[in-house]
Amino acid sequence: MNNFTHIITSDFSRKAFGGVKNWWEYRLSFFEHFTLQSLKNQTNKNFYFLMNLRRCFPDRLVSELKRILDESKLKYAIVYLDSESSFKEQIEKYFCLSDYIYSTRIDSDDLFHKDVVQEIQSYDFAWQRALVFQKGYCYDCINQKLQHYKVLSPPNSTIMYPKEVFLDQEKRREYMNFPQGHDQIFSKMKSVVLSENKYVIMIHKHNRRSVFSENPKLNRELIPKDKHSEILKNFGIDTNTFQKVKFS
Repeated sequence: MNNFTHIITSDFSRKAFGGVKNWWEYRLSFFEHFTLQSLKNQTNKNFYFLMNLRRCFPDRLVSELKRILDESKLKYAIVYLDSESSFKEQIEKYFCLSDYIYSTRIDSDDLFHKDVVQEIQSYDFAWQRALVFQKGYCYDCINQKLQHYKVLSPPNSTIMYPKEVFLDQEKRREYMNFPQGHDQIFSKMKSVVLSENKYVIMIHKHNRRSVFSENPKLNRELIPKDKHSEILKNFGIDTNTFQKVKFS
């Protein structure tokens, strides 16, 4: 097995929706009870968690973010993408990096199955390799609807980098063949399709792009409610988790 460091990255950099009261508080609480819970639930915790921020994230909530990350017991760092310090300087301040970096993205309102980290780390490093979970679930946690979901190049992909490439933004873009978004990773890189049903796209309030659709043309088969609890427990949540979210 290669000498690697696994980093799971999430992002609170996006600006809040204009006119939506308590948007940041809501998203932080949602992250705490859903996304972070699924990371705490991993069977293999040999990873770092990296939270990306920009200055648009309210100063008043930074201490709250640090509190919930401290309580998670995960190894983590908070990095400002618009900081005067470089990404490399900030990362090396907190993380002890190996020769290779496995970089996994998870959106701040989505979930990973408990065995995701274990499966990712079962693969050796290969140049320009991406690991992709194509088939998962979509869950409307307000209306308690669960369906199968598939996308060729989802946002939760893992990319393997040599350390010097990962730490340099320009080298990183060249290494990835200049994809403009996650939807190009599968076609632009040497991708490996991983096992099924290992992520959940969450539908709640204020989703930007994701939707729960029952259009038969999309082949998103609905899952009976009596199966929900058995499935959701593998992601560290249950059908009542949304009730814990503040400002919901």
